[in-house]
Amino acid sequence: MTTILALESSADACSVALLRHGEIVQLFELAPRQHTKLMLPLVDRLLQDTGCALGDIDAYAFGAGPGSFTGLRIAVGLVQGLAFAVDRPVVAVPSLHALALTAVRTLGVAAGQSIAVAVDARMDEVYWACFTSTADGAEPQDDVEILPLAAVPQLQSGFIAVGSAWGLEALAPMAVNATAVYHDLSPQAHDLLPLALQRFELGETTLAADAVPEYVRNTVSWKKLSEQ
Repeated sequence: MTTILALESSADACSVALLRHGEIVQLFELAPRQHTKLMLPLVDRLLQDTGCALGDIDAYAFGAGPGSFTGLRIAVGLVQGLAFAVDRPVVAVPSLHALALTAVRTLGVAAGQSIAVAVDARMDEVYWACFTSTADGAEPQDDVEILPLAAVPQLQSGFIAVGSAWGLEALAPMAVNATAVYHDLSPQAHDLLPLALQRFELGETTLAADAVPEYVRNTVSWKKLSEQ
């Protein structure tokens, strides 16, 4: 069976998770601005706890964003190093999709429910995407966008609001239409793994040196490992 290690640090929380023998084990820490210190020790602890070696892993996945630029750089840099060391492929997973899956898994969202994911992008902008919950996950309704707060679509009642931007005053008038609001929920590495496995099986992987975050905002530059 496929073994995948996933890292997620696009928001305030950081987590690592391992899919092995069809089971998922995760370590999770809610520690804003501590990702640099925590991520590698979390990986080491997870591998020790599970008795898994780097070479036992078939692919390395990371939450590709959008999200915190610093957090994304930490995740992709660490995954690049780990995957390069053992010549394994890398799988990039959209963090907003993972956040929708985290909501479904941890909040008991019923199938068919609309989930509006809005993450604070700073500078009066928001990362935005909508999903529909399913029996075993969440399907995207549209592509991830970066929008000015004033341009966020005005949703009617009956949706679940997830993501840090729902804690902003600018979205408060629309948040009252939501069935529930979870502005402090972060994507978890556990929920990267179903998407990572799917992409791995479809061959949607990249070399470690070619792994890059999905910033969405075009003004951010990132050099691949081979270009540094």
